[in-house]
Amino acid sequence: MKHTFIAFLLLMSAHVLCYGQTLGIESVTYNGHSECLLLDSGKYTATTLDTAKFSVTYKSRVLVDTLSKEPFDSHHILLIGDNVNKFLPKDKLRYELSTIKGSFNFDAVKNQHHVFFYEAIYQDRRTGQTTTTDRLCEDDFITTENTPYQDWTLSDEKKVIGQYECTLAECDFRGRHYFAWYTEEIPMPYGPWKLGGLPGLIVSAYDLDHHYEYNMTEFGTDSTPIFIINYNYIEVNRDRLNILTNEVLHKPVIYMSNHFHLTTRFIPPQRMAKERDIVYQYDAIERN
Repeated sequence: MKHTFIAFLLLMSAHVLCYGQTLGIESVTYNGHSECLLLDSGKYTATTLDTAKFSVTYKSRVLVDTLSKEPFDSHHILLIGDNVNKFLPKDKLRYELSTIKGSFNFDAVKNQHHVFFYEAIYQDRRTGQTTTTDRLCEDDFITTENTPYQDWTLSDEKKVIGQYECTLAECDFRGRHYFAWYTEEIPMPYGPWKLGGLPGLIVSAYDLDHHYEYNMTEFGTDSTPIFIINYNYIEVNRDRLNILTNEVLHKPVIYMSNHFHLTTRFIPPQRMAKERDIVYQYDAIERN
């Protein structure tokens, strides 16, 4: 795993910005709930991997709790370069760009979910590998895998979404059944999250249960640098990262008490006693 990621970086035309690294706690809200984000304070090291030629903005909806039926809405952006694509929350991109300059406005993330904010996905077409970075509590994780393949079933069903004529495709992928509407008017085999490989850009995608939905709102040219921030990553495989993600999704207080070194400063004893046994009905996007 370590050698794979090093190779991933060395294959790039890399430009490095060298600064210090610290973390800070910020109170945020999403859908009326008070939470906290562990955010970067000060400037960070970043390695440029590519430069975007195009960008796609998706309105994303995640069913935060499958029992309460409360969705979390945000926007993700797909940056498409000559060799590398990057997919992440749009506010996280703004956050990263300003963080490496040391001038971030924390108000920009006040409506972000404390779990779904951190993930960034990099697909390198030269190596055929996908690298995912994430932060759970105060630990930054990185995992690399062969770029996943979806065995799509193409249909003849068509409809117009926005200004594009789209065709329906379906697949089973990592425990979910997905529907994707793609357009050959934009002949790029890419899409949101880890979905792709169709004869055109994915304009809309959702799973059978509608726990995760992505709908394109913008497409255009871009020149944003595609970079990775050089945190002190813990290298894990995909299965291990999924296990940890499920732990923090389902029992966040217990996870923090086990993994968060500064827990006693941020979780009052009364809340710890009251909430440590609460199980949240999150349903992680990768079930297997």
